[in-house]
Parts: sequence; C-alpha cells; structure tokens
Amino acid sequence: MSSQVVGLPNRSESSHQKLYEFAKMALIKIFAHPYATVCDLYCCGGGGLGIDNDAQIGHYIGIDVSSTGIAQLREAWESLSQKKPYPSDFFHFDPCLYQKNVEAYHNKVSSMKPNIVPNCIRSESYMITFEVEEEKFPLFGKKYQLKFASDPSAETHCLVHFPSFIRLAREAGLEYVEIQNLTEFYDDNRFVNLCFLL
Repeated sequence: MSSQVVGLPNRSESSHQKLYEFAKMALIKIFAHPYATVCDLYCCGGGGLGIDNDAQIGHYIGIDVSSTGIAQLREAWESLSQKKPYPSDFFHFDPCLYQKNVEAYHNKVSSMKPNIVPNCIRSESYMITFEVEEEKFPLFGKKYQLKFASDPSAETHCLVHFPSFIRLAREAGLEYVEIQNLTEFYDDNRFVNLCFLL
C-alpha cells in the first residue's frame, strides 16, 4: 500500500521522501527502546504507514497541522489489510503553537537582537524560500518552502534553533541523545540491507 495521503503531493515516490522514511525507520530501530511510544511531528507526509511492523513500537502518535491530512491518514491506517501490532493516535495540532508563548517569554526576559535570515537559497536541484518576517528567528519554526527541481510543488518545513530546542526539551524532562551526522550514518553498514529497499 502506498504511504501517500490523498490530497497531498505525490511524496511517496520522491527520493527525498524515501530517504526521510529510511532515516526515520533506522533512528527508531537504533534509539527507541523496545515498545516505546513514538511521536511523529508533521506526520502527513507518510505518517508511520511506512514504519515496519518489526520496529517494536509500543504506541504510535501522529501529529500534523492538516486536519484533512490527519483524517485521511487515520482512515488509511485503519484500512490497512495487515494491521499494525501497536496502537496509534492521530492529532490535529500545530507543534509550533507553543513557540509563540515561549518566544514572548524570552522577548521579555532578554534583549535578543533579530537574526537576519536570507529569503531564498537556490541550486540546480532545489530551492528554499523563507517566509519574510519582521520578528526575530522563532524558536520552533522559521517556516520555509522546500522545492526540489523534480517535484511539482513545494513542501513547508520548519527550521528549528537546535540549542533552544534542546534546552526546552530538558525543561520538559527529556534527555538529549547525541546521534551521528548524516555522513557517518550513511557510512555505517548496520542498515545496509535497508538501503536496498529504497
């Protein structure tokens, strides 16, 4: 079954979506404890439909800003002929909503200067366009549009200030676990058999 959600661009066939799903699956297998809860933010680009049944997930939570995408994803999940061996929940919610409150707090207690972010970055194979905002770099969501040359439409993503993200995660009681960079991860042969699935 295709992991594409109706109404979204045909992401399931794009190479960057396959790489994203591969990396997500490998990270779950490496770092998630057996039968842990996995929370997938902005899940409507495949939303766990590509997660293997042998991933030993205890619970899957999908969160996305698109209510239509969440409804379609929930329907696709429930209609799978091979049921997933773990329960799932889907929520229509913008994970960046908390950012506005945190940003207001930080604006009041510090004298941070606005960061300058370029409006557009281009190459032969992709184009990244940032939203133009007069405010400083948001902690959870300098939104940008990513468009690959081979894709008909752009995808919206959020550029996160990683040190702030780690600090907020620690405030919430989460622990930071260092992972490999993409080059080291690619060179690691533990998941060489997954590469052939792409």
